[in-house]
Amino acid sequence: MTALEPYIFKKIPVQFFGKRCILNTSQELFSCNAVDAGSQLLITSVLKERVLPAHPVIADVGCGTGILSLALLAQHSDSRILAVDRDALALAFTALNCRENGHSVET
Repeated sequence: MTALEPYIFKKIPVQFFGKRCILNTSQELFSCNAVDAGSQLLITSVLKERVLPAHPVIADVGCGTGILSLALLAQHSDSRILAVDRDALALAFTALNCRENGHSVET
């Protein structure tokens, strides 16, 4: 059992750019039942259309559960991501979600 286990509310299956992921959510963090509409719009419009350089370095500011980091890593697995949030639980969930989906981020 991980230290975050008591905080996990739901495990949500999500798909980004053809890659399936599992997103752990917490009632203590924003959008615990599903991917919120704003994040979904950002992922499907801006991230899908953005051309990034090889091996991009990206800051996910206000990372929450790491949804945008996961989407970016699904499209650009060679990315280096720095996830930032004022909430230590959010940083822990971002790290957990990326790790459980085969990625790593700096928090």
